[in-house]
Amino acid sequence: MGDGITKPQIKKIKTLQSKLGIADEQYRLLLSDYWVESCTKLTEKDAAEFIGKLEAIALDKGVWKKYATSAAPLGKRKYDSLGMRTGMASPRQLRMVEVLWKNVSFTHDKHKQAIALRRFIFRIAGVDDLVFLTSQGASKVINAIQSMKGKHGHGRSAGTYKDRSAGGF
Repeated sequence: MGDGITKPQIKKIKTLQSKLGIADEQYRLLLSDYWVESCTKLTEKDAAEFIGKLEAIALDKGVWKKYATSAAPLGKRKYDSLGMRTGMASPRQLRMVEVLWKNVSFTHDKHKQAIALRRFIFRIAGVDDLVFLTSQGASKVINAIQSMKGKHGHGRSAGTYKDRSAGGF
């Protein structure tokens, strides 16, 4: 493990503190076991141990549920394994296409939605499936769906999608 606490660890500690309703004085007292006054001063190893203690308390009180890493919510984790493909759509773009399509789709049948999305992607970007989209192809598909959304009264069009996967914010 590295030297200092990681940002996700800080976030988890603060979330657990909030869920448990721990007052600042009590929180600092818990941290004093590690000879620090702030969680940002913990080592990565100590932070993991501290999180374990807080999680155990939270689980006992029924204010926390522990999930396996692989059981993370699919909405956030879906397509993350496809993130390192040069020139291809980012996981964020792929998730955005799915969400936008769900918003403009006229059917609630997931199978029919998936078939219609594949056909739409082929018509717009020339590829057979969402996972084969390039970054540029994903931008085209997103813009097309947003345009449909505006034209068919499923809400307002969100304007032109700007590809942020290449670092241009």
